[in-house]
Amino acid sequence: MSVLVYVNGLSSACSLAAEKSWTVSKVKKAVEAESGVPAREQRLLFQQVEPRNLDRLENIHDGDVIDFTCIRREAEQAKWLELAAEDDDGEFLRSAPPHIQADREVVQAAIMRNGIALQYASEALQADKELVLLAIAEDASAFDFAASSLFADRDVMLAAVRRNGAALQYAVEELREDRELVLSAVERDGMSLRYASERLRADREIVMTAVDENPEALAFAPAELRQDEDVLARAR
Repeated sequence: MSVLVYVNGLSSACSLAAEKSWTVSKVKKAVEAESGVPAREQRLLFQQVEPRNLDRLENIHDGDVIDFTCIRREAEQAKWLELAAEDDDGEFLRSAPPHIQADREVVQAAIMRNGIALQYASEALQADKELVLLAIAEDASAFDFAASSLFADRDVMLAAVRRNGAALQYAVEELREDRELVLSAVERDGMSLRYASERLRADREIVMTAVDENPEALAFAPAELRQDEDVLARAR
C-alpha cells in the first residue's frame, strides 16, 4: 500500500510517494536523492519522536500521509555515528577526538553495541548515570570504567551487582548495608559476601544464599553461622 511522505525542515519541503513497507532508512535515502542531504545526516522525527532506521512506515503511522520533520546533523557527528554502527567493539572511539568522546549520542551508539566502549568516553559521560546503566546492561565489565561518583548511586550499583556480584566491593558503606543490594550480589557471586557490612554478613538468609552459590563463601560469615547445621549442610 502506498503512503505520501512529507519531510519538512529542509531548505525546501520534500514529498515522496512511498510504500508502507518502507523502512525509515529507505525514506532517508529517498530524501537524499531528492534533496541532496546525505542520509546519515538526517534525523527524521514523527510527532517529536525519532523512529529507528529499521522501523517500517506502517508501524509508525497507519494513515495515508506521514509528516516528518528533518533535523540535520553536523557532518562530522554523522560520520562518527556511521562508524559506531559499523564497529562492533567500539574501538573507533579510542582514536576519536576529545569532542567526539564527549558527544553523548556517539558514545551511546557505541556502548549499545559494546558496553566496554565506555572506557573511551569523556569523564563527564563516564559519570552519566543513564549511559553507564546502558553500558552495564550490554556488558557487566563496563562498570570498571564508570566514574567513582556513581558508587553511591543505588540504581547503578544494583544494576552492577546483578551482572557481577563482585562489584559490591565498590559500593559506598551505606549501600553495603542495603539488604536487597547485598542479596542480589551474593546470588550472583557468593564470594561477594566478603564486601557486605558486618550486620549483613551475619544475616542468615544472605549467608545461606551466598553458600548456595559458592560454599567457600562460608569463610566470610561470623562464627555462629559457620557452626549452624543448616548452613553447614548447604556448604557440603
